[in-house]
Amino acid sequence: MTTEVNDVVSVVTTVGEFIGKFVKENTHVVILKDPRMVVHGSTGMGFARGLSMASGEEADECTFYTTNVVFIAEAHKDVVTAYREFTSGLILK
Repeated sequence: MTTEVNDVVSVVTTVGEFIGKFVKENTHVVILKDPRMVVHGSTGMGFARGLSMASGEEADECTFYTTNVVFIAEAHKDVVTAYREFTSGLILK
């Protein structure tokens, strides 16, 4: 998979799954723009407004250290649509 800047990707870490726009990856870090934590509930999957229970809402960017990254994958097209709707407030058809 070749990841380009602004591709929407899923970053699975040892503490959970996050989705956002790819900024950069090197041997030490993965950086996402407009990151959101993926959450699961009784009605299905969704996105948290923050990155953790104690963080502020809607971080502009987040750095993940590669020592905690399990894998990075291109997000499924339906998840990309839901992410774009969640982060923009626009309903995409």
